[in-house]
Amino acid sequence: MAEQQKESTVNVLLVDDDTSLLQVAELILKDMDKTLVIETATNVETAHKRLAEKNIDIIVSDYEMPNSNGLDFIKELREKNNKIPFILFTGKGREEIAIKALNLGVDRYLNKIGDPEAVYKELTISIHQLNRQAKAQNMLQENEERLRLLIDFSPDPVVILDVEGVVLDINKQTEVMLGFTKSELKGKTMVTTGIVPAETMQNMSRDFYGTVAGQTVNSIEYELKRKDGTVAIVEISAFPIKRWGKIEILSIARDITHQKNAEAELEQKFETLERVAKSIDSGLAIIGKDYRVVWANSILQTRIDDRNKHCYQLFNNLETHLSPLWCKEGF
Repeated sequence: MAEQQKESTVNVLLVDDDTSLLQVAELILKDMDKTLVIETATNVETAHKRLAEKNIDIIVSDYEMPNSNGLDFIKELREKNNKIPFILFTGKGREEIAIKALNLGVDRYLNKIGDPEAVYKELTISIHQLNRQAKAQNMLQENEERLRLLIDFSPDPVVILDVEGVVLDINKQTEVMLGFTKSELKGKTMVTTGIVPAETMQNMSRDFYGTVAGQTVNSIEYELKRKDGTVAIVEISAFPIKRWGKIEILSIARDITHQKNAEAELEQKFETLERVAKSIDSGLAIIGKDYRVVWANSILQTRIDDRNKHCYQLFNNLETHLSPLWCKEGF
């Protein structure tokens, strides 16, 4: 229970050079809302010290104060990139002050003149609204930073697309694989850049349609055209993500071009072997270093019932090999 109370509290810094008004405001706010933890300062200099010492969630500041006023205070904070929620709580209701305050980065401009219950109720509501907004913004920022780390440090190419297929972001690995820079791809589709042919894009759109509904797409193979005209063969997995209230598609590609080329080269060698083997009226096999059959011609394949067995089990019905040269001797 104590932990829930601690999590729900809001640390408020009240700044006002009038100590009597400051004390009254502190008492009223504490009485109206037990979740508010109040810190006070009678000038901007002291307020900066409180910010350095305490974990403050929101600032409520008067406008007219000696040396530095409320506008000076918010200007100093925003120049330091301090985005803490700031309410200007003043008896000066001039429109030009309100406009200047909002332009400097003040989140709310409230008039302290009026019925105390109504005035402080509005202040309390504004404090909680701005605190919730700040927490949500901080969470979004943290998620964005984590996503940035994932993109930048991923060993594989990463592309973020919107639901229309427009490129929003890519990492360095994508630039290396495709030969395009981020600026060349951002804001364009894979079709307009020539990376994906229109007919392939139709299949890709169908494959990726489920991501918009929250589904994950795993390891689908595509051919992509690099900037230099060569082809990259990739396996793409895609995941839906939500950023700033919008669904986007995070796609991770694994470049399998070398693997596919090696497989094609090996297949070509096996086809050559098969053509040679047809002229030999006997069994022919290639044995790997682990004593398993890598390839066998059609004559020998009739004797092989399980490729997972070792060659000495298949051909000599032995449980162990006799010597490293036994296969050669057996043939």
